[in-house]
Order: sequence, then structure tokens, then C-alpha cells
Amino acid sequence: MIKPIADEQAVGTDLRSNISSASNYQVLRGVRNQARNNERAALANGELSISNLADWKVMLEKVPEILKTESKDLEVVAWLIEALTRNYGFLGLARGYSLARQLIEAYGESLYPLIDEDGISTQLAPLIGLNGFDGEGALIAPIRSISLTQGDFPGPLAAWQCEQVFEIERLGDESKREARLKQGGVSREQLDRIMMETATPFIHETQENIDLAIEEYSLFQAVIDNYSQADPQPTSKVMDTLVSCRQTLTYVAGNRLANNKTEDEVEVVNEQGQKGESVNEVMSHHNTIGVKDRQTALKALDDVAGFFRSTEPHSPVSYSIEQAIRWSNMPLTELLKELIPDEAARTKYKNLSGIPSESNK
Repeated sequence: MIKPIADEQAVGTDLRSNISSASNYQVLRGVRNQARNNERAALANGELSISNLADWKVMLEKVPEILKTESKDLEVVAWLIEALTRNYGFLGLARGYSLARQLIEAYGESLYPLIDEDGISTQLAPLIGLNGFDGEGALIAPIRSISLTQGDFPGPLAAWQCEQVFEIERLGDESKREARLKQGGVSREQLDRIMMETATPFIHETQENIDLAIEEYSLFQAVIDNYSQADPQPTSKVMDTLVSCRQTLTYVAGNRLANNKTEDEVEVVNEQGQKGESVNEVMSHHNTIGVKDRQTALKALDDVAGFFRSTEPHSPVSYSIEQAIRWSNMPLTELLKELIPDEAARTKYKNLSGIPSESNK
């Protein structure tokens, strides 16, 4: 799909020049619109799975051949990315954006749709539309709908469903929680059961595919940024959504991903031990923080907060640590004002603890 279509016409012809309703462009455009309409209807009806994969199969069958033999067109590439994401998840997304990046690198301004009086934005609009301009783009919901688990009903669960579990769990009113669950919400107990039913290799493979998608999309972003310097294009929403999916998977998988990391670390430790260090010496070296002063201690706490923020984004642990760090940097009088807002209570506490009041300084 990257190779030139012909020596004399590397990018082929503009598919839009054939206005026949039977042309490949018009047929695929109609298929895509119908597939999107079907998804909107499914969403309105409250269906858990909104994508009918069969609706997108024709894209997988037709678009590669078009890119090889007819036209290097970014709009049909965008349709292919949509189909790949729905059918092959994060791995499909990675492959789709890799293709888009390589085509832009190889052919640039020659690609269809051609740049017009509105500039490069016309050419890139189909791809940027997946991310979204002001609002949420066409690919955001499909990404959030990729399964992160296996498991029986109500599984498999996607990122958006896991996030709803956390929302329901945070509701302080028991009656509101019950109402959400009766409306089809998933409970934390169900989520935990589904995770137990999810094979560990599936979790690891999903993590690897998300990481690959993040890597490939990052490369795509860099190419777009360089290609559209005079007219910068928005690309962050897709990346933010991928990172959010990664964080959600890390949180719900818990120590099953951590155990995988531990196994990798043991291999490294064993390799280092073979070079002259004992395993105990290596582990001792890696487990020593070495707190020498106040700033080092606070930096260690900040690193711990960052760990929990990335691995358990829905947990209050990181926020509590960050709050403690902030308090530690406040003057005592300011800290007391924040912790004890009532002036009379604050004065009484100062008198009891021997802290001089501001008027006695």
C-alpha cells in the first residue's frame, strides 16, 4: 500500500473524479455512513456493543486494493483506520496509523484529497476528524469500546464500562448506586469476577497492543506536527484516550501486570548476578532509596505519588500523598489555618500546644 501505483503516476488518480454512484469512492462512503448510522441507533437503544463488525468488513476488503492500484487517498485511509480499530482493537489502530504516517512521509502534498485554497487542513481533515477538532472525534468512542477483559456476561468489558463501575462505586448514596445497577450498570463485584475470568496472557497481550498503539500514534503525531507547521492540527484526543485505556487496564489488572513486571526484573537480576554480584546484593542496591535530607524525602514521596497516579488513576492514594507534600511546604501558621478554619478553635489549639499566636510574636 506504500509502493507507488505507477511510475508515471505514483499516487494514482482522484477517486472523487468519478461521480458515478457505483464508483469505489461513493460505495465506500455510503458503507461508512450506514455503519456509523447503525452505531448511533445501537447507542440510542442502549446496546452494550454498538459496532457491527460486518458493517466494516467491506473496508478491510476494498481499501487495501484501492491504495495499491487506484489512489493514495487519506480519506479512505481514515475509513480503514476506523475498520481496523473496530475489528482488531488497539493492534488494528496501530497498523492503521502506521500506514497513514508512512504515506504522508512518502508522498506528502501529492496525496488525495489535494490541498486547496483552504490549505493543508483540507487534505488532512479525514484523519484529523478521527481525533476531533473542537469536540470528540469519530474514533474516540470506538477506542473506548475496545475490550480490556474477557469473561461472561456482563463481560467482556471495555474502558468506558470500567469507568462506569468506578463512578457507581464512588456514589455515596446507596439508593443511587442501586438505581444505576438496575439500569444495567456493572458492579465492582462483577468487574472483579470478570477480571478473574480473564486469562493473564490476554491481559499482557492487551497491554502490549495498547503500548504499540501509543507508540505508533506518537510517531504519527510527530509527522503531522512537522508536516503541518504552518497550520497546526489537533491530534491529542486520540492519544489521551489511549493513555486513559492503558491506565484503566493497569488499575483493573492490579498485580497480574505487576507480577509480569516482577518476572522480567528477576531475569535482569539473574543476568546481573552472573556478572559477579549476588542476587541479594543486586536487590539490596535497587531497594535502597537513600534519604539524606528533607528534599530527597519529599522527592521520593513525589515519585511514589506519580507511581500511584499512573497505575491507579482512580485511587485517592496519589492525591493524599500530594496533599501531604503540599502541607509540608507550608508555614505552620498557614497550615493551621487550612486544617482548623475556625479561628476560636485554632487559638485554643495554639494555647494548648504552646504555639505562639501571631499577636504575641
